[in-house]
Amino acid sequence: MTIQETHDGEVEGPSAGNRVATIIRFALRGIWVEPGALGSRYTWETDGYHVTLTLPRHPNDLLRDDEPEVEPVPAISRAPVFSGSGSYPAAVVHLVEVRVAFNGPLWLTDREHWLKEREQGTADTAASRREYESKAEHLWTRGRDVAERLTHAWLAHVRTIAGQPWLASVFRLSVDP
Repeated sequence: MTIQETHDGEVEGPSAGNRVATIIRFALRGIWVEPGALGSRYTWETDGYHVTLTLPRHPNDLLRDDEPEVEPVPAISRAPVFSGSGSYPAAVVHLVEVRVAFNGPLWLTDREHWLKEREQGTADTAASRREYESKAEHLWTRGRDVAERLTHAWLAHVRTIAGQPWLASVFRLSVDP
C-alpha cells in the first residue's frame, strides 16, 4: 500500500485522510490482444476510487524478485497462429496490474509518531503500531476488494467486446501491502 500526503491538515468527513493505493497483480487465463495494446493503461473513476489497470509490455513485466515462493508466470506470450486462418499477430496477456487509489484515514504523521516513540522508548509503541497497522490493513482490504470487483467487471467488458468468453481471473498473484 502506498500513502501520499494530500494536504497539511486533517479533514473531517468520509474523504478524510491521505490518498492510499492498493496494488494487486492478477493472473489471467489469457487475453488475446493486438501487440500494439501491450503496455496500455485503462483508468476510470467509480464511487470515489481511481482505478488503473495496466497491461504488461514485456514477458518479465509485473514479475517480482521479492516473491521467491511464487512461481514466475510470464506476463505475456505469443499467441499461436494457425496457417490459413487469416489471423493476424497477437499476444496473450497472462498478468495485469490493478491499482486502486482512494482517500483513507491513514496519516504518515501517525507512522512517524510511533517510529519516534520506538526510538525514544517514551510510550507504548506496540499499541500505537498495532493501531496504525490495523488501519492500514483495513484500507488494504478495502482496496483489494474493489480491485477484485472491478477487474472482474473489466474482464466481463472485454469478453463482450472481444468475443473471448473464456476470460477470467485465475487468482490474485500478489499484492503490495
